Amino acid sequence: MIVAINCSGATPLKLRVVTELVDGKAKVSGNTNLPDGTKLLIWLHRNDIRYHANENAVVSAGKFLAGPFGSTKGALLPGTYVVEVIVPMSVVQPPAIRKVIGENYSQFTSPWKVRDSLGTTIEYKARFVVGGKVDPQKVAAAKAEQQRATQQWLEDNCRSNPDLAAALTQQQITAQQRKTLIDQCLAEVRKDKKRTPK
Repeated sequence: MIVAINCSGATPLKLRVVTELVDGKAKVSGNTNLPDGTKLLIWLHRNDIRYHANENAVVSAGKFLAGPFGSTKGALLPGTYVVEVIVPMSVVQPPAIRKVIGENYSQFTSPWKVRDSLGTTIEYKARFVVGGKVDPQKVAAAKAEQQRATQQWLEDNCRSNPDLAAALTQQQITAQQRKTLIDQCLAEVRKDKKRTPK
């Protein structure tokens, strides 16, 4: 349980996170005194194989749950993963929640507050170990598979971003402008792929 020292009259944030392995996959659950309806983002990642998975969660009855997180083949490979529970900036929370938490979570004290020019988030991190023998061939295969998935995701984003940008800015783009933007984005993604170490 994480409890910050209360020196401002604000409420100390309570956050208890449990990660357990069920049928080879990670389930993340927790308890908090953030108000019901607070939006959370739960991440599980492992940098050496470029694995990452995430899921949105919402606090309900003081609890939250996400997962199970697995690999494309099912079970997670043995090794050390990082679990992150992120409470996004207060401006993206529902209006009723913002009244309780305050601007930039001013109604809570916490050592997990992260401030930048855009606002304040709450970011909790912990390690999670999946036991078992590490198989170098499986690690290499998982890394290659994740690289392929990431490359495909980037290319799919290149194809959808011009339409999204046009919708957000309420501007019209011609078919030729769209094609040019997609081609430029794909060229940049493929150039980055060549620079990425294997």
